[in-house]
Amino acid sequence: MRNEELRKIRGINVMDYLNEHEPGTMIEDGANEWQHRYHSSLKFSAGMFHWFSRGIGGRSALDYLMKVEDMDFRDAVNHLCACYPQLGIAPIEKVPEKPAMKLPKPNEDNDTAVTYLEGRGISRSVIDTCIEKKMLYENVRFHSVIFVGFDEKGRAAYGMYRSTDDSNRRLGELMGSNKKYSFRLTHSPMREIHLFESAIDLLSYATLLEIDGEDWTEYDLISTGGIPALRSEVPDPENLKEDALPPVLRHIIETEPELKVIHCHFDNDPAGRGCTKAIFSLLSDRYIVYDDPSPAGKDWNDYLMICKEAA
Repeated sequence: MRNEELRKIRGINVMDYLNEHEPGTMIEDGANEWQHRYHSSLKFSAGMFHWFSRGIGGRSALDYLMKVEDMDFRDAVNHLCACYPQLGIAPIEKVPEKPAMKLPKPNEDNDTAVTYLEGRGISRSVIDTCIEKKMLYENVRFHSVIFVGFDEKGRAAYGMYRSTDDSNRRLGELMGSNKKYSFRLTHSPMREIHLFESAIDLLSYATLLEIDGEDWTEYDLISTGGIPALRSEVPDPENLKEDALPPVLRHIIETEPELKVIHCHFDNDPAGRGCTKAIFSLLSDRYIVYDDPSPAGKDWNDYLMICKEAA
């Protein structure tokens, strides 16, 4: 789709679209204000919509279809093309879907993976809990640790592998992984979340909670699978966009209306500091955002090992 065509599509106002093609969706709610018939916190005024319970909004019909009706970009554009044939815009052809992620075959036991993780200081009870939940296992071919993330239907949608052999630094994501379902230990609804760059850091933090006598299973712990690349450790708030947020965080914001607090436990390096500042700039007007890096070392696994050596 050409930029000119996209500008035409984005120029279709949400309230005009709803009045013309979905009459009855908006109900009067005061002078020059309306609310959605089925979502009481979804309001319309001055040609814009704002869904207060979810913290999302916009002006265009395209925004509405994608954010409220949960259409993907292609389907939303094609729907508007059909509604407004006078624009003369051809529908977007379907693109081939990405291959579904396929988990590697598990080993008959997890002994090598467990030994590796315990060597990184991770508690055996934390490891066993992840194994029981099928979130962690050992690959039969390379004896790597596989960290698994699941979608809303309980299907494996994300996978990350990490070598258990220090002489072979194999580390990466499985083909077809969806970062918005990255490795995490969470409940629903989520009200207070803890973000980490890696699964190892997440498990290290859980171990530290256990050492302190806290029930780590009560926390919502989320690995972001890395962080978006920023040009500066001190990002310019004026030029920040939502793609500066980790995909899993964007997904949680869209799907967890009760979320109130975000703890950023990213690394003590320019990338980690920059990502935390980006999150604060973009979200601190809607959420309580804390900067909680490890007290010592580069990351939480470093800090865990420091604590164990000092014990």
